[in-house]
Amino acid sequence: TTEIYTLSLHDALPIFEGLQCGVDFGLIGYNDTPAYEVIDQGITALSVDWEKMGDKAAEFVLQGKTIQDYLPTEVRLRASL
Repeated sequence: TTEIYTLSLHDALPIFEGLQCGVDFGLIGYNDTPAYEVIDQGITALSVDWEKMGDKAAEFVLQGKTIQDYLPTEVRLRASL
């Protein structure tokens, strides 16, 4: 998942390169999770409303037609940028 990759990068880069997240590099995760809030001063995340996305997916399956719609996206800005 993207959470595993984001957290792995956050942990690995400082060890191998001596870099500090939010100072030497920025990090953005997708699909905000509780872990992003508590790591250091937090990891910035892009997050969509997964309930609305599920509703749209169900609508697609039940109606059998293509749906093109906008789902609101929120940026949860934390110290990783």
